[in-house]
Amino acid sequence: MESRRVLKELYLGIIIVEVFFLIIGIFLMRPYYLFAIGIGIGILGAFFEVYHMYDCLDKALSMPPKNARSYVTSRSFIRLVSSAALMIIGFSIHWVTFVGIAISLISIKVSALVNPLVRRITDKGSKEDTN
Repeated sequence: MESRRVLKELYLGIIIVEVFFLIIGIFLMRPYYLFAIGIGIGILGAFFEVYHMYDCLDKALSMPPKNARSYVTSRSFIRLVSSAALMIIGFSIHWVTFVGIAISLISIKVSALVNPLVRRITDKGSKEDTN
C-alpha cells in the first residue's frame, strides 16, 4: 500500500531532520537538556499530526465532497489547536523547550521536502534485501 509507505517515509524523515537539529542544538542552545526535551515532545506531536492527517484524508476520501470538506476542516482545526497547546506547554517550561517543540513541528514540512532523498535511501535498502 503506497500511502502506508509514504507515512513511514515521513516518520523516517522527521527522525533524520530532528537528529540534525539536535546536533546543531548542542552548540547553540542552553540548557541543552531542555532543548532535547522540547525536541522529544515535538517529535511525538509531529508523529501524531502526520498520522492524524493520514487518517483524516483516508476517511475523507470515502465521504461525499460536501461532508469531506467540513470533516477535513474540523480535523485541521484540531491539529492547529494541538500544536498551539504543545507550544504553550513548551513556553511555560522554558523558552528553549518552546524552540525545540516549534522546530519539531516544522520538521513535518522539512520531512516532506527531503522525502525524495528518504525514498531513494529506502529503495536502495529494499533492493539489497531482495538480492
